Amino acid sequence: MKWMLSRIVLLASAGCGMVLAVPALDQQKVDPVLVETKDLAGKVHAGETVAFPEGSLLYLQHAPGERLYLSVDESFDSGLDAKVMPLREGTPVQAAQMNGSKSFASLGGWGEKSEVRWHVYLPQAGKATVKLECAVAAQDELPSMKLTLGSKTYELTTDGNGTEVAFTGPGLHQLTLTAASLPEGTQFKAMVLEGEALKGAAVARARWRPGAAHGRFQLPDENDFQPEIWVVEQEGMASTESCYAPITTPFGYFGSSRTPQGHARGMNFSLWSFGRGQQEPELKTLSHLLAIGSAKGKFSGFSHEGTGVKVRGWDPFEGSTSRVQRYAVRKQDAGEYWIWSGYFWDFDQQGWHLFGKAKQWKGRKKGEGFGVGTFVEVPGPPHRQRSGDVKRECRYRAWAIDSNNKVLAATHLAGEKGPANRWRYTTQEGQVALGMGGVLHYPAFAAVQIRPQEKLPAFLQEKHLGELRQQPCSVSLAGKADQGEVTFKLQGTGDAVLTLYYGEQDALSFAERWKHSSRHEVKLDGASELKLPLPAGAKFYRALLEAPEGKAWMEESGQQE
Repeated sequence: MKWMLSRIVLLASAGCGMVLAVPALDQQKVDPVLVETKDLAGKVHAGETVAFPEGSLLYLQHAPGERLYLSVDESFDSGLDAKVMPLREGTPVQAAQMNGSKSFASLGGWGEKSEVRWHVYLPQAGKATVKLECAVAAQDELPSMKLTLGSKTYELTTDGNGTEVAFTGPGLHQLTLTAASLPEGTQFKAMVLEGEALKGAAVARARWRPGAAHGRFQLPDENDFQPEIWVVEQEGMASTESCYAPITTPFGYFGSSRTPQGHARGMNFSLWSFGRGQQEPELKTLSHLLAIGSAKGKFSGFSHEGTGVKVRGWDPFEGSTSRVQRYAVRKQDAGEYWIWSGYFWDFDQQGWHLFGKAKQWKGRKKGEGFGVGTFVEVPGPPHRQRSGDVKRECRYRAWAIDSNNKVLAATHLAGEKGPANRWRYTTQEGQVALGMGGVLHYPAFAAVQIRPQEKLPAFLQEKHLGELRQQPCSVSLAGKADQGEVTFKLQGTGDAVLTLYYGEQDALSFAERWKHSSRHEVKLDGASELKLPLPAGAKFYRALLEAPEGKAWMEESGQQE
């Protein structure tokens, strides 16, 4: 298939959605090679020119001759739609993996903030001619785009003449393409660079989105110390893109996404029950929610990558402009189950507040160990999330607390295999930083130190530790059901509703699975009791209290003899 430089491809009104397999061109046939940057000429030219970081690596896909063919396959973008096509014939294995074994015909959906980026290594300074290939519905208007290279911006058109650009020095250069004047429906296909400056040039490659950067917090070796609670302080760093950076726990994930400004948004408190494609196990083995720290929250679940439960409908960080958030996770032994509680630090109230509480079937996971970690990632398939060259980073400290309120600070974040475009290091403030993204890669990392602080933070002082064992409202049995009546102990304030669920089968805290229910309005003022009749068919029963401060189920179902 012959490719014609700078030609506008006219799309017919019919059949223009068909995409055929095409061969790889130029450097696309060459497998990216991992190169140590200390062996390369020049520096990194991206805003401020800086030296290559010590120990860094680049995956370079070298071009033959004095020509670089830059298609969507080699690009990264923000806010664009990549049109998937069969993998280009002749694409090497390593290059294919960087795009999830896909190729892309074009980029559409251009807007004011859309941009596409390439990172190119040149062993020398020099000039080159740039030409565009775009697809438009008609010839009425020629597409034009802007190319930013270093401190200069060039106007590019598809008139066939090309535009001369200058590379100011050897090293790694970022080329950023944005829309200037594009007819509606324009599809960008490729950009070609030719000239003496391209001799020995290469495209720097990385995965379409970086693989998640993982880390696990490590405590000093104290044999008799058994954590009951973990506290993690997280600071989100500003970027041009968002990321997801929860705390990893034995039950699943607890934490938030981060906006490009580094602010926390949303909260994920979720527990798995069984995997995708598996049959539902016995009901009593399902994870189930027990409490939510706000009346806004909803007892809900998920089923997209397995099945489990999660809290929905409440974002405690809505509108927050703080880049620092604090999370805590508590573990309790409840016979056949573990009880997990997730808390966050309320900066306005200056105290710990429950987000969610749940039970998890122990099954084979009966070990007493309790550790936590974290990861930084951006989810998304290759045609939707192509921001792998954007750096995301969060910074951490962590502490563990035992049942006697002894506090131990985590000393290290565990290492990770490489090479990868991920990193970890100790900041000047003593935190540990964990990040991913960019085209620079790094070898494997050993564990990284978290430097100790001189004194315990205020949020870990004795007066606040009790808050990590509390919940805003609760309901429990005052005793066994007697002569068709049951008495509940209630804790909370204000106008509330207690719903009594009952039936022949125990349905845990899954309201929709109970056969019957009755609703009772109550006035709460601290601790109180409520006596209710139990219908004859109420072999099993469980109460849900919904109060102004939150929602809570009984931790165990009752049974009428």
